[in-house]
Amino acid sequence: MDHNDLSVIKSQYTTKRQFKNQWLWVFVAGLGITAVCLELFLSDSSGLFWKNTQSPGIVAPPSTEVHRASRELALPTRIVNAPAPVASTPASKPKKDKVDPNAPQWHSITINKGDNLYRLFNRWNIDSKQLGDILQNTKARKVLSDLVPGNQLSILLGPQQQVEKLLYEIDETNVIEIVRTAQGFKATRHQQTPIIHLKKSEGTIKTSLFSAGKRAQLPQNVTTQLEKIFAWDINFAKSVRPGDKFKVLYQEQYIGGQKIGTGDIVAAEFDNNGKIYQAIRYTFPDGTSRYYTPNGHSLQKAFLRAPVRYTHVSSRFSKSRYHPILHKYRAHEGVDLAAPYGRQIHATSDGRIIFMGRKGGYGNTIVLSHGHKITTLYAHMSRFKRHLHAGQRVNEGEVIGYVGATGLATGPHVHYEYRINGRHYDPLKIKLPNAQSLPKKYRPEFKTEANQLLAQLNIGQNIQVAQNQLANLNEQIKVN
Repeated sequence: MDHNDLSVIKSQYTTKRQFKNQWLWVFVAGLGITAVCLELFLSDSSGLFWKNTQSPGIVAPPSTEVHRASRELALPTRIVNAPAPVASTPASKPKKDKVDPNAPQWHSITINKGDNLYRLFNRWNIDSKQLGDILQNTKARKVLSDLVPGNQLSILLGPQQQVEKLLYEIDETNVIEIVRTAQGFKATRHQQTPIIHLKKSEGTIKTSLFSAGKRAQLPQNVTTQLEKIFAWDINFAKSVRPGDKFKVLYQEQYIGGQKIGTGDIVAAEFDNNGKIYQAIRYTFPDGTSRYYTPNGHSLQKAFLRAPVRYTHVSSRFSKSRYHPILHKYRAHEGVDLAAPYGRQIHATSDGRIIFMGRKGGYGNTIVLSHGHKITTLYAHMSRFKRHLHAGQRVNEGEVIGYVGATGLATGPHVHYEYRINGRHYDPLKIKLPNAQSLPKKYRPEFKTEANQLLAQLNIGQNIQVAQNQLANLNEQIKVN
């Protein structure tokens, strides 16, 4: 190998080495650029690479849950720490919010059986003097002396376990708030109005109204309302038949999305052996409410048909009836309504007590005067309602006594008489006078409300009718 060959080889080696060195520098430069970009990416605060979705400096409220009875007061159930804010300077480390150890803290508990305020204060290491200061407030003492299991109690404690505020759930709609002031503790009761939702329920009777209501998942108090609304027109003890149907639109009460109870029926319909009865509730400006037909006629009669929820009529109105004790025929100028011993007896209309006491074979008896020369008699009571006396006024439906068998009676029942100007009439057959119809000035508003409520009550029926009409139309099209 001569000198020229060596020069060529040396030149090629130098060229290759320079080429490798160039790629090495490119690789190193690339690593440097990548590192710089990564550093910028991780410490960016300007939003160039990403947008920070967390809002710095937001502090969570004392509670993320609000108890059902105190939404308006934000009754706390636990303390939640706020997330640390993201640093705004790329080169600096994230800073955490400093928590003030002296800041008041909420403590909450659900009352258990046997709990009282003294025990709870001991559990939270609160001195008993503060408890005494709180109970000096009459309103607070009445409520907090008897804590109800299942209810919520929350206390806001400051430095040295000083009570700053106390919130206690009285019931579903009432909360008492006790706040420390310069003059001592001040107690305020807050009431939250439930939100009303309307719910529809319907059913078919097989044996009784109450069993049908239970199958339809109708609350018992609503079933009782339904019976009372139509009690003037329908004898639910005798007139109801299998196959009778009912539809009810009633109120459900909610607070914070939780159901707390049921309210009044606003519209109802009852099909009694093919005869349809409808009721619409109307509330007057003074807050009183009554039920009317869709035409504005009062469903309420001036008199209830019977003074008691009876099981059967043990003896009817008759001019000549064989008396089971006296063993002779004599006029029976009322009706005997058999009912369990002790069941409530109600006044069948507004009136005044003109007699109250023992009355021969009638036993314990009350006689009411209702005006227009109408009187009613209630006999064989076991006892009278307490605090009643002759001359006192009573309202329709008010309890006046209890079923018994005093006087000449073979078993517990109510002997009920209805008289006009001293003459006896069959109380189960006589046409009872109607109460006053809806005044004309309220008719337009009532008519609008009635149409809306009946539309909601019959919405399922209207859809079914429309479907049937559409099916009939399709059949006609096929035939043609």
